Amino acid sequence: MNTVSIIIPLYNKAPYIAETLDSVLAQTHADWECLVVDNGSTDGSEKVVAEFGDPRIKSLSHTATQGPSAARNEGLRQATGEWVLFLDADDLIEPEHLATLLRVAGENPEATLIAGSWIEKGPDLKTPGQPMPLPSLDRLEAESIGAAPWAVHAAILKRTTAPFWAEELANFPGEDLNYWFAAVLRNRVAYSDSATALYRSDTPGCRSGRETVSHWFPGVDAALELNLQLAGTPSPAQCEMLVRAYQMLYRKAKRGDHAEYAAEALSKAKQWLKTRAAMEAPLPRSFRLRKWLGIPWFDRILQWAHPD
Repeated sequence: MNTVSIIIPLYNKAPYIAETLDSVLAQTHADWECLVVDNGSTDGSEKVVAEFGDPRIKSLSHTATQGPSAARNEGLRQATGEWVLFLDADDLIEPEHLATLLRVAGENPEATLIAGSWIEKGPDLKTPGQPMPLPSLDRLEAESIGAAPWAVHAAILKRTTAPFWAEELANFPGEDLNYWFAAVLRNRVAYSDSATALYRSDTPGCRSGRETVSHWFPGVDAALELNLQLAGTPSPAQCEMLVRAYQMLYRKAKRGDHAEYAAEALSKAKQWLKTRAAMEAPLPRSFRLRKWLGIPWFDRILQWAHPD
């Protein structure tokens, strides 16, 4: 059994997959297997993978395009490692990535999920970036209900406690949001202070870069609804995070001149603000302001004070 199973869903990433696999081969911790699950590529991606002669790199394939969630699930079913790492086919990991996360695992034997920070880069990897912040552990369950807490390849988790991906979210951004909330609920989490995961943004075909509201809104909304099913009755802090999440969706829909989605997001933000205000726990000042001003005016003031 390998220490780590690295699972890569692959669909039309021929310009990037070799660099991704090179970063895997460069790991200072060498006891791994890499399962590349081709999802019906038509650009020769699978041929690029086949050129790698390392027996630790194993190619799997689906008979038809089924989305990255189905590919990751197939990889998870075939994995043999004690730990799993999900890695997208255009992202990279620094040479010490696995060794660093496994060292933290050794220092925290009760932990079944180890997460570190990540750095966002442009398509050519030359864009300088700073490590992205992680939510505090004591607020992790609250914040991860409404926002993915880390990049997909910034964490490893025990294979035996790794949930499967929600395949109904496969055609939309938002699958990470649901997956990591499910993982946080069923795992003990420890943090690494490293930032050895490199996230390549704005590549052609990058799903997270699709900013059309009609594509983006339904996926995130569906992920939030699934998270609510997992949470049961949300805590006050989770209600606050849901207000923020739907307020963000409202803002994006307004910018995209999509009145229907803006109205739906605003309605849900108001609903969760009302639910939160009815709870016994004191309402934080920013949420009192939302209640007093109304979310649209609060959001305008917020954008004026902190423009993107």
